[in-house]
Amino acid sequence: MTDASPDTRADAVRRRIGPHDVAVVVPDRSDRAAVEAILGGFPRIGEGAAGEATYALRRDAAGGWEFWSGGTRTHQATTLEDGLLALEWQVVTDLLARTDDRFHLHGAALADPSGSLSVLVLGESGVGKTTVALALIARGFRPFTDDVILLDPESLAPSTFERAFHVDATTRTLVNGLPHDPAWEVPGVPGGYFLPATWAREPLPVRAVIVPKARDHARPLLVGLPIAEAATTILGFSGSLEHAPALSLRTAARLTASAPCYALYAGPLAPTAQFLAEAVEGLRAG
Repeated sequence: MTDASPDTRADAVRRRIGPHDVAVVVPDRSDRAAVEAILGGFPRIGEGAAGEATYALRRDAAGGWEFWSGGTRTHQATTLEDGLLALEWQVVTDLLARTDDRFHLHGAALADPSGSLSVLVLGESGVGKTTVALALIARGFRPFTDDVILLDPESLAPSTFERAFHVDATTRTLVNGLPHDPAWEVPGVPGGYFLPATWAREPLPVRAVIVPKARDHARPLLVGLPIAEAATTILGFSGSLEHAPALSLRTAARLTASAPCYALYAGPLAPTAQFLAEAVEGLRAG
């Protein structure tokens, strides 16, 4: 079995992901197009960047795919979709392991349409946070990130992290049914992904934290959480609490002191998005 040693051929997809440079060797042209598409939000880099992390996604003899990280095969997949998921998971996991100066949360971060504040939407997979985030994007919010929030512990502003959104068929149907700018999505992204056409770039402090709880209410409702419960809730979605407890506790305390935290009981998607946009506008105005 050959290894995944670094190479400088044209079959490497090179991107700056967060603060790190990554090269993914993909010999098959159609597979490489899929990798280029899901990483299309991240800036391109040239060959030979110092400290570049190297990966490879290759077809194997059995007709499946194998993923390599630093010369070691770490995943095997029967479909390209699973190979892409393995690629994303490993690259993001490695990034987070090398990032110890940010507060990591599981959720989406968005800039409001006025560009004056940011909002976090936190939640476990399947609770509807990505659907809510996409519905707000349809109303003019701009994303900093989905799924991986890296928050500056001093400014309390999220970093821009241009990872493609993961969307299932149900979410895709729901958000496509909302009024939105026809150019809100980058075309040509593989099924199961959504890549926003524009991203938030200017650092904006968080002014609200929203935690989706349910999606079957007749009308949307926000319930404010007491500060102690808010801090516990936020830390429950932290990916840095274990390896950076002091930073995590300090940042969560500052965040709850400056940004109200709400449980969201969502109704139908369109009125829920309107309700949240109006609530955020109220925060901005007052």
